[in-house]
Amino acid sequence: MAQTAHSARAITAHKGANLQPRAEKCVLQIEFYLAMTALFLAVFPYFFPYTIKRILMESTRQQKISRLLQKELSEIFLLQTKSMAGTLVSVSKCYISPDMSICRAYLSVFPSERSEEIVANINGNVPAIRFELGKRVRHQLRIIPELKFFVDDSLDYLENIDRLLQQ
Repeated sequence: MAQTAHSARAITAHKGANLQPRAEKCVLQIEFYLAMTALFLAVFPYFFPYTIKRILMESTRQQKISRLLQKELSEIFLLQTKSMAGTLVSVSKCYISPDMSICRAYLSVFPSERSEEIVANINGNVPAIRFELGKRVRHQLRIIPELKFFVDDSLDYLENIDRLLQQ
């Protein structure tokens, strides 16, 4: 033990001049990575649901069920919005929780000016939509997940960035 402490002091004394710049370099690298992460989240806040971590952490079963729910919800909205002339609702992405109890669906609405109003209306009719979804997927799923709908305005955000870059 004494020999280890002595040798550590000797190495520190011998290379002490080199340790300070290395520590400063590490601190600068950490600050750089934190700044880049903050910049990324500031520039692309609407892509946060689509992070690589979430995509990699989903199991194959979750991905299959998400695709099934996305397809069926898209068909439901296609049939229900026929009566609303000039309005198009599409399901851009679905995420399902690991216990398959909650489905987060991101909706893209055209025209985007009415997106908040339409998604609020859809959230008010979740029981009827869940019942219709249950009739469609009753042979694939035993329990129909709780549905939560959100506005996917990433396309509007990209359009805004393109417009700003063109100026």
